[in-house]
Amino acid sequence: MNIHIDFPEYYSVEAIQKDIKPFLINGIQVEYKIKEMRVFAALEWTIPTAIVVYILKPYFDAFLKEAGKQHFDVLSKSLKSLINKGKEMNVKLITSSETPEKLSKNYNQSLAISVLFETKKGKIIKLLFDNDLEKEDWDYAIDQMMEYVVENYENESTSKLCDVIKDFNKERAYKIYAIIDKKTKLLNIYDDKEFIKYNREK
Repeated sequence: MNIHIDFPEYYSVEAIQKDIKPFLINGIQVEYKIKEMRVFAALEWTIPTAIVVYILKPYFDAFLKEAGKQHFDVLSKSLKSLINKGKEMNVKLITSSETPEKLSKNYNQSLAISVLFETKKGKIIKLLFDNDLEKEDWDYAIDQMMEYVVENYENESTSKLCDVIKDFNKERAYKIYAIIDKKTKLLNIYDDKEFIKYNREK
C-alpha cells in the first residue's frame, strides 16, 4: 500500500522527486498530488499545510501484516527526512487588509508541513510541528506518534492512544490534533473543542 503526500502547486516535479526519494529507496511507495492554492475561511490549524502526508489505515494494516514492526524504523526515517524540508520552509498565511485580526497572534504551529495518521477505528490525527522547537523535537514527535499508532493497530482496545481519545467527540467530522509540549517535548492530544480552548488560553 502507498502513503499519500500533497505538495503545493509552486513545487516543481524535480523538487517533489527529491523529497519522495527517501521513501522510495526504502521501499515505500508514494502517491502524490499537486494541490492548487485556495482561499480558506477557517481557523489556522484546520487549514491544510503546504505539504500534507497521509498515512491511512490500509497502509498500517498492510505493513504490520507483511513487513512487521521493523518497517516502523524505515517509515520514521523517511518521514523525518521530509519534515526536515518543512522545517526549512517559511510559510505564512495572508489575510485581507480589512481583517488582519483574524490571524491568531499566539498560533505557532508550522504551516509548511503536517502528518495525518488514521487510527484503527478511522479517526484522523493531525500531527503538527511547533516552529519554536528544534528539528530533534520534531523527530521525537514522529517517533512518539508512530509508537502510539502501531500499538493502536496491534492492541486497539488496550492501547494508550485509545485511552487518550476515548472521551473525545464521537462525530467523524471532528478532528484530533497532536502537538508537542514545549517543556516536556511529549505529545499532547486534543479534539477540536479542547484545541480551540488551548489556543485561546495561550
